[in-house]
Amino acid sequence: MGTRSIITFKSEEGVLQVYKHWDGYPDTTVPELQEFLKWNGHRNEQLDYTMANYCYWHKDKSFKQQVNSYKDRKGTDADMKDFLEGHDTCRHTGLGVCYEKTIMNFKQASEERWAEYFYIVDLDEKRIYEEATGQFWDFTHKTPKKYMGYKVEEALYEHRHPIVTAQ
Repeated sequence: MGTRSIITFKSEEGVLQVYKHWDGYPDTTVPELQEFLKWNGHRNEQLDYTMANYCYWHKDKSFKQQVNSYKDRKGTDADMKDFLEGHDTCRHTGLGVCYEKTIMNFKQASEERWAEYFYIVDLDEKRIYEEATGQFWDFTHKTPKKYMGYKVEEALYEHRHPIVTAQ
């Protein structure tokens, strides 16, 4: 069983979302997002590249962690080859693009995706919001702050994106 979450990437271009199946709690996801946003650098200004790069970055990081973990167990070269060619790798990252419709809030994420957390990565404001805990983080600060609410709906109606439809 995973700790599921929805990660919403938002900018003036629109909204794109990723479903994250495991490790979705803030203690893991926020530092991970901050590390990714630093790695992604100037591409954070482009919504589509940012989300695509997040999926790539997440898979690459997960795979490297799994290879290092396997090496720590002191497997043979043949064992490593079997590992890399077999189905025991993290080819399945636990990420999925939410394309059918936009998840608007934590309540909807919880009901429709069984998500336990709902993140909004606001690329324009350079903040990460998490609705279930009512906290937000700047891209570089580790300490969260409380906020009174944030509506994905406002972003949708202000800036429409071709793949996003208001429900």
